[in-house]
Amino acid sequence: MANTGVLPFVRGIDFSNNDFRTSKFPSAVMSMSSVQWLNLNRVKLHEIPEEIGKLGKLIILFLELKDIFSVISMINSIPNQLFVHLTDLLSLDLSNNELQTLPPQMRRLTNLQTLMLNNNPLDHFQLRQLPSMKNLTTLHMRNTHRNLSNMPPSLETLTSLTDLDLSCNQLPKVPDALYTLTNLKRLNLSSNLIIELSLALEVWQELEVLQLSDNELTSLPASLCKLSSLKRLYVNYNKLDFDGIPSGIGKLSALEVFSACGNLLEMIPEGLCRCGSLKKLLLGSNKLITLPDTIHLLKDIEVLDLSNNPHLIMPPKPTSMATDGLQFYNIDFSLQNQLRLAGAVVPSSIQPSQASSRDPIARKLRLRRSKRDHEEEKQAKILKGMQDIANDKNNETFDDCVKAESLNFNKYNANVDENFEPPRPRLYQVKLGMGYLELPQVEILHNTLEHSLLNSKNVYILDSSTDLYVWFGKKSTRLVRAAAVKLSQELFSMIERPDYALTMRIQEGNELQIFKIRFVGWEEVIAVDFTRTAESVQKTGADLTKWAMKQETKHDLAALFTPRQPPMLFNEALQLMQDWNDDLDQMESFVLEGKKFVRLPEDELGQFYSKDCYVFLCRYWVPVDDEEGNEDISEGQPEDFQCVVYFWQGRDASNMGWLTFTFSLEKQFKAMLGEKLEVIRTHQQQENIKFLSHFKRKFVIHSGKRKVKPPPVQLYHLRSNGSALYSRLIEIKPDARNLNSAFCYILKVKFDQEDSNGIVYLWVGSKTDPEDIKLAEEIADDMFNDAWTSLQVINEGEEPNNFFWVALGGEKPYERDAEYMKFTRLFRCSNEKGYFTISEKCSDFCQDDLADDDIMVLDNGEQVFLWLGARSSEVEIKLAYKSAQVIYFI
Repeated sequence: MANTGVLPFVRGIDFSNNDFRTSKFPSAVMSMSSVQWLNLNRVKLHEIPEEIGKLGKLIILFLELKDIFSVISMINSIPNQLFVHLTDLLSLDLSNNELQTLPPQMRRLTNLQTLMLNNNPLDHFQLRQLPSMKNLTTLHMRNTHRNLSNMPPSLETLTSLTDLDLSCNQLPKVPDALYTLTNLKRLNLSSNLIIELSLALEVWQELEVLQLSDNELTSLPASLCKLSSLKRLYVNYNKLDFDGIPSGIGKLSALEVFSACGNLLEMIPEGLCRCGSLKKLLLGSNKLITLPDTIHLLKDIEVLDLSNNPHLIMPPKPTSMATDGLQFYNIDFSLQNQLRLAGAVVPSSIQPSQASSRDPIARKLRLRRSKRDHEEEKQAKILKGMQDIANDKNNETFDDCVKAESLNFNKYNANVDENFEPPRPRLYQVKLGMGYLELPQVEILHNTLEHSLLNSKNVYILDSSTDLYVWFGKKSTRLVRAAAVKLSQELFSMIERPDYALTMRIQEGNELQIFKIRFVGWEEVIAVDFTRTAESVQKTGADLTKWAMKQETKHDLAALFTPRQPPMLFNEALQLMQDWNDDLDQMESFVLEGKKFVRLPEDELGQFYSKDCYVFLCRYWVPVDDEEGNEDISEGQPEDFQCVVYFWQGRDASNMGWLTFTFSLEKQFKAMLGEKLEVIRTHQQQENIKFLSHFKRKFVIHSGKRKVKPPPVQLYHLRSNGSALYSRLIEIKPDARNLNSAFCYILKVKFDQEDSNGIVYLWVGSKTDPEDIKLAEEIADDMFNDAWTSLQVINEGEEPNNFFWVALGGEKPYERDAEYMKFTRLFRCSNEKGYFTISEKCSDFCQDDLADDDIMVLDNGEQVFLWLGARSSEVEIKLAYKSAQVIYFI
């Protein structure tokens, strides 16, 4: 390669598919001082040229030397000096070689973003260089002989890693190091030996693609349902059955592809059909019997693969929503019926819908039981045949056996010797050894047989010196059963037995009473319902289950039809606040500092921090009633009092504050006040209205912790929900998008990070209530009344361009109206009372009111939102969904 003077300006060169074994690698490459990418894929080399290590500006390097059809060009080592000067390398591909280790100088590649190591026998390589590559975003180690012993213990330094491929390895489980990669978006663990997944996978909140095909998985953990960003899930060719897929999989709202071909699925959870974004559902080569009825509700489905499921019967397509029956779990959700229960007038235009008798849950359970019932029916037939053969062979009935046993006992009882000992029963277990049969005797403590000695996986022979019993466990193998029959015949003839002695074959679950009496405590108990009378049986029938199915389940949906609580008038709120403060005699405040509570300075009263815990001891006067019922208190008569302790916990505070209070202050208060003490625990933005009234609407919540330097920009939002007593000034994220024309905001901006000087803006929205403006001015004056801060009141549309919009990240569109607050309602759906009930949260609610174990319904007057708690049951989900439909049609 001749030097023409242009080589220093070359930015990239492609040497792929060349043969440098006979001729030397071009030395002119050293003149390419500005080259940034170099392609040596499928190049035939004896060794890696040393010239490559001198290309200091190289960014991308491809060294995939192995050819698909030839193994001549493979390399098994990399020179240590290769990466000494390549510190700017961004992408490195070393796939398809015979590398057994990597040079330690790879630690210098701190800027590396993509590393490809596929198809290399890196058996003993510990990947110790990886933690140094902090900018790595893509790491592919497919077929690199990975196992738990050659994986690093932690990869927490790889905070930028988003794409990881560990497929085609020998991993028996997911390495613990992977759970430290919280920013993963794509993870490929296919073709491994993974048996189970840990619950810790919920840390992958950014994960979008998860490939687990061709493993040994029998179930997926419930924490999988918390991966809210997951779009594609591949679990093909595992051992998953119906119970192996979590029922809460419907919470994966972003899921687009679910592929589970080649498993043991007889049915899929109904929750899978609630994935609203699902486009591809691949269930080929399973054992599907049917699918949930809701499969027809997947309107955006593009690919539905149900091939190679010979026993599959598709469910009938349901009728339209308008004519669909509203009977659900024996609850009539029709609008006409619910209005009637709520005592409202039913409009004539509302016609009742014909209820459907189909219950998808009952249908699913019936299908799951069908196979099990069929097997039990076959076992019962076999047992009956064995009993018939035994009866025909011996020509004796069960009653004759009992009679013979009774006669035999009377014969011995006529003249019993003083030294007589009854024969000791012997219990043998039938086993298959290495090519021969084993019949070990089971050890019986104190010569007392207990039925707990019998294991369903085994076969036992019980010798009572007269009769011989062969007991077959339900899970025993056919070969062991056949061997036990032969052994029982030989054992029966080995000792002399009475003429009436029999060999009986007993199937687990169908034991005869004559066999049970050989065991202590194995009594036949028959349940008798003594509460049933002839009248009740005549009224409900003998089968209570069928009668219960026809009854309407108790439920309470009255809250849906109760009018929204009207907001409290401003004057009424002020009067109520005044009354409660008149009853307040004294209030002492404490704050948690370290591990103990100290008194809160008076100038900080009403100032709360989201990472702190506070305690307020309030003493209230209580009017004393005299014996005649008069409440007038004469002079000198002692007045009664009550003490209430409010424990306030910030949203970001730990529960250690509550534990500290429980074991310190609470014990002291109870020792002093006894029964007159009441403790109320409250969380941020869920405060008691009486508690809020003591701060006279000046309730400020800061972000962070006390005595910690605040950020240079702070934005506070003043709002009240339902009543002026619920007024709070809350610090929010300083962003122009958080503004709203219906509220007031306080913006504090420092001139310098190290300087305490700054400016405070009181931003007044065009639709703000005048009372809120007045309150905001008072709070701003109290909080920032010092010589180093200036206060400016600006109206919406008059914002200065210098500090205001700059502090909020630039001018951005924001909401101009808050009319929704006049109509928004939050309902809670729960089964905690033993039946389905809906209750309404008061108008003062926030995100913290969403309960994880319940379903929440939010109605803003235009749309109805259904929020599913992570720990809510499927029954609650289905009933809440029907309730949301009732709200929609009101």
